[in-house]
Amino acid sequence: MQTVGIGHQNFEQVITKDIFYIDKTRFIKDWWESEDQVTLITRPRRFGKTLNMSMTEQFFSVKYENRGDLFEGLSIWEEEKYRKLQGTSGGASGALFPHFKQGIRFWKI
Repeated sequence: MQTVGIGHQNFEQVITKDIFYIDKTRFIKDWWESEDQVTLITRPRRFGKTLNMSMTEQFFSVKYENRGDLFEGLSIWEEEKYRKLQGTSGGASGALFPHFKQGIRFWKI
């Protein structure tokens, strides 16, 4: 039986501890294909912004290169090209990934 957790901010922990999770991995595909230079995510407090950023980071991070198991059974894993993209920094070299992560900013409104 899955537990319903509140306030979890680490995607890996949510998946590995079998905490109830509503699949939002389609966000990765939509965001990646939009090719926007800037993405503004506005949602109320406690709406999953940090968990979504954790999910996105763990999808692209070379640190999670061999952790496709985190995404198996989720919508992002349905397409072969995204299975190949997981853990590759989106094609950027490992040295560039920290700059990608630094580009993510949160503003509390």
